Formats: sequence, C-alpha cells, structure tokens
Amino acid sequence: MALSILAILLQAAAVMALLEPSGAPDSMLTFLALQVLASLCLAAIAGNVILQQYSETTHWQYLYVFAGCLFMPVVGMLVFFLIWLMLAVFGYNFMPLAAADRVEAPDFVAKLVKNMTYGGGSRVRARLENGCSTDERMSAMTALQAMPIHLTEKVLRRLLSDQQEELRLLAYGLIDGAEKSIMAKIAKARQKLLDGNVPDEQRIHLHAVLAQLYWELSYQHLVAGEVHQYVLDKVALHAQTVLATDPEDGLMWYLLGRSALLKQQPQLAADCLRRAEGCDFPHERLRPWQAEAAFQQNQFSAVGRYLSGLDNGLAASRLQPSIQYWTT
Repeated sequence: MALSILAILLQAAAVMALLEPSGAPDSMLTFLALQVLASLCLAAIAGNVILQQYSETTHWQYLYVFAGCLFMPVVGMLVFFLIWLMLAVFGYNFMPLAAADRVEAPDFVAKLVKNMTYGGGSRVRARLENGCSTDERMSAMTALQAMPIHLTEKVLRRLLSDQQEELRLLAYGLIDGAEKSIMAKIAKARQKLLDGNVPDEQRIHLHAVLAQLYWELSYQHLVAGEVHQYVLDKVALHAQTVLATDPEDGLMWYLLGRSALLKQQPQLAADCLRRAEGCDFPHERLRPWQAEAAFQQNQFSAVGRYLSGLDNGLAASRLQPSIQYWTT
C-alpha cells in the first residue's frame, strides 16, 4: 500500500515538474527523475500483485511494467491500477499460462457424423450418364476432377467410350495422369533405393514407400489383369522387406492382408490382419476386411463378430447395410 501511494505521489510530482514554466531550470531532468522513481514503484507493485495472476513473475515482466509506466506517464499507471482494481473487485482468477499445455483434447462425437450429407458423387455421375446437355456434362466433369480417383475410376472408364470427344479426352487424361503421377514417384523411390550410399534406415523407409505406392495403383483401380497381380506381388515384396526389420509395422501387415484378399488367399489375409491389429492398427480399418476374410473361409459367425465392432455412424454408407444384416 505504501508503494502505491508513493508511486502516485511521485507521478503527480513529475507532472507538476513538467508543468512548470519553461524557463525553470532543470524542469525536464526533474520530471525524468521523478518518472523513473514512479515507474520503479509501480513495477514492484504490478509484479507482486497483478502479474502473478497470469504466470510466475520474472525480471523481464518487471521490466515491461517499468517501461510501460516510464514511456506512458499517467496513462500507464492508470491502466495498471485499473487492472488491479478489477482483480480486487471482481476476483478474476486467470488460468496460469503454464497450464495451457495441459488442456485435454476435445472428445470426438461419433454421432455427429450421421448429420453429414452424402451423395455428391452420385449426383455428378447422374449428370454425366443421363443424357444432359454438353455444358452440364462438362461442368460435372470439372467437379469429377476434384474427387478421389478410386471413387471415379469406373465412371471415367465408361466415359472412354462416350460419343463426345471432349469427355473422352478428359476421362483419359485423368486416368493417365493419376497413373503417371504414381509411376513417377515409384521410379524416383526405386532410383534412390539403387544408390549404394543410402543408409539402412532410409532404405527400409523407401521399401515402405514403394509398398504404399504400388498399393495405390491397385487401390485406385489403375491396373488390371496380369499387371494387377504383378503390382500385388510388389506390394508383398516390399512390405515383407520392411517387416523383416520392423515386425511391428501395422501398416505393412495391413497391406499384406489386403493384397492377400485380392489374390484369393483368405487365410493368409486373416493372419496378416490379425498381426496388424496386434500392432495397434486402427480397428475401424481392419474390421471390414477381417469380416471379408472370414466370409471367404465360410466362417459366417465370425463375420458378424467383426462387423459388430464397427460404429455404424462412422462406417462408410456402403458398409451400413452389411453391418445391419450381419449384426441384427
């Protein structure tokens, strides 16, 4: 309390010294000296009373208060005293800054997913296939370019035989561009892999990248026939190379399981997917394929068990009828 009264008196004296006639000797020096003393008193008050509401006080914080009062005579003091008054009257209890990193992450509300609107791709496909005008079909084709290729591949391949040349060229360009983009990444990764100076850790990473890139060719339906089988073999080869060094890589087990399903090897697929689950791979991505592996092995009771572990609100819309059939 004594410091606050002293700070006010010193500030008043500094103002009075400044308001003296300009002819008075050393009036400016007197003002500066009194202002410095008033700022020091305010820094001591603010550091002990105000700043402790936010975080632990340091010499830098004292310096900030001192500078604020020194370079803003009267105003700086009024601001700090106003804050102090608000704390005393309203009892604000600010959270310390150090506690900000302890804020818990918000919970994900699964039921809100049900409020999402689906069907945008179906509307675009309908405009392309139901004999609309050329302008409308070209507009739909533009919208189709922004959609993932694995969702639009079937529509694009049907458009390859369309009567309108513009649509045929756009469809071919989208499919060819997607394939060339992945093949360019594969070629770049393989070139790095052939470099003898690559460290073992980076070499394993390159094998993981190649497994994922080859899988993209299959996942986006960019290959078929014998080429598809070759791509699946490449996925298995690179994934097994990674797992030989890191058997806890759940993604590689997942890719092995998906590849085995496509090669009609359900028992191998089930084993790989089980290993991926043991490596804490997200079970939402595993359950549908574990159910398919069980179905191909005629283990129908296991199909319902796997699908019952899925949240119907989070599952893809095309999976929901299967989930309801096997779990009701």
